[in-house]
Amino acid sequence: MSGQLNIPLMAPDQASKLLDEMVYERVLGFIDLDGLYDFERELWCAYDEAGIADEDEVPKIVKAMIDKALMRFCDEPRRYMDFGPPFGAAPFDDCDLCAAEAAAAAATKKKHKVS
Repeated sequence: MSGQLNIPLMAPDQASKLLDEMVYERVLGFIDLDGLYDFERELWCAYDEAGIADEDEVPKIVKAMIDKALMRFCDEPRRYMDFGPPFGAAPFDDCDLCAAEAAAAAATKKKHKVS
């Protein structure tokens, strides 16, 4: 030990606030805000065309619906699950054994192909 005290770069409460803000921004980055806005506009149009509410009330109603859906997301168990590769992607595409088996199957298929 050098005998010197190491002074933290910032106070713990500041570090906590900074980390909280970083996590928020990172999570926000995973949300398609443009898509959410487009969906909100679609709902505005649907409500307006259906005549369900007064025109000036539609944005408030739609905002409340979106807010409720976002709050439900907080308790959504699917956000903790991995459902595998996206549709159309090859399953286990990073598995060497799977790649070897797929290549062998393709070679066998090629040999047995009738012209």
